[in-house]
Amino acid sequence: MRWWWLAVLTAAAVIDWKTRKLPVWLMVLGTVPGLWNFFDSGPMLHGPALLAGMGLVFLSRLTEGALGEGDGLFFLISACYLTLPEVLALLAGGLAVSSIWGIWLWSKCLRNQRGNPQTIPFLTCLWPAGCILILGG
Repeated sequence: MRWWWLAVLTAAAVIDWKTRKLPVWLMVLGTVPGLWNFFDSGPMLHGPALLAGMGLVFLSRLTEGALGEGDGLFFLISACYLTLPEVLALLAGGLAVSSIWGIWLWSKCLRNQRGNPQTIPFLTCLWPAGCILILGG
């Protein structure tokens, strides 16, 4: 099941890189087997991990979309596969990669040719941490 989650993360990372949006069909592909895993391995194991996803969805609403809602929804899906420490490690890894990327963008002038700020695809930043979680553990 964790390999399926990594496949969904990989697809989400590529799509987020290109479009900055997470399609519904991909969320369904991640959620259905995830729910099976959630109830099969026990809600007590994965339930606390839901708090990270709910927190990110709340932050998305609070910031009026500055943090993408799809990022929070992906963390809700991830909670069906990963435990709380793994979800927190994934979040920390994604924040580290996106921070380095952000510093690099800032140093290269954060605005594109039209003067609109660029966005960093957070799910793409999660991919290295997700690979380490699955391949390293």
